[in-house]
Amino acid sequence: MKHILSGILFLFVLYAHQVNAEKFPSGSVASEPVIFQYAVYLINNHNGNHTAKAKELLKKSYPFFTLAEEPNPMVPSIRISLNNKVQTEYAPPSLESLQYFGMGVTKEQAQMLQSATRALVVDFSLPLEHRVKGLKEASQFIYDLALQTGGILWDEETRQCFGNSTWEEVR
Repeated sequence: MKHILSGILFLFVLYAHQVNAEKFPSGSVASEPVIFQYAVYLINNHNGNHTAKAKELLKKSYPFFTLAEEPNPMVPSIRISLNNKVQTEYAPPSLESLQYFGMGVTKEQAQMLQSATRALVVDFSLPLEHRVKGLKEASQFIYDLALQTGGILWDEETRQCFGNSTWEEVR
């Protein structure tokens, strides 16, 4: 009797393993390129060609990425654009929202953010095999860009704003 029960249990475990193997194939669960967007809200009234400065920073310090008109999921690539209609097309978070999702954003910065009119919007695309290095490089690039412009960082995926020191700590 003991052998029969052991045999039934073995068959049950074997069947359960086969069912799970069919539902959950082996290998990586990630199969798509990584595509995401960060932005820097330009809260200071510094005029100048921020897009050109961003492209210069990319070329000088971030050769890992290719500058592209459209992000290319086959290579680590970036598209940099300047949105001059922030209040209507890329509105910053409200003061109330910033209370919950403004990480390290001062009250003064939050107030300035409400009247921001421009933002540098950066789209990133990474092939799956470059996702770890690419995410680190993208985080450092957007941080350097925010320092260069005096702007406030925005993570489109998490819908959070960051002060520079907080971004550096958590990213």
